[in-house]
Amino acid sequence: SVQLDKSCPDGWANLGLLYAEYGLHRASGEAMDGLTQVADSPLMWICRGLLLEDSIHTTLSSSLNQEDEVHLSMAADAYRAALQVS
Repeated sequence: SVQLDKSCPDGWANLGLLYAEYGLHRASGEAMDGLTQVADSPLMWICRGLLLEDSIHTTLSSSLNQEDEVHLSMAADAYRAALQVS
């Protein structure tokens, strides 16, 4: 879809979420950057939040390190931004 129309926000959002689903975080971030250039979409912020959450590598028994806490805080900010945009 983005090959046919680079100004289509849904195409960028779907591409970014699809990349995120398959663990292609760098490609997903690039798709979200493309979406940022087209529109300020709630899906962009949601996907960025998901990517930040995925960057945390902990188990239920391990504690969060400072970097993980920063990523969780940034993810929460991204979700709040999604609510403000919609």
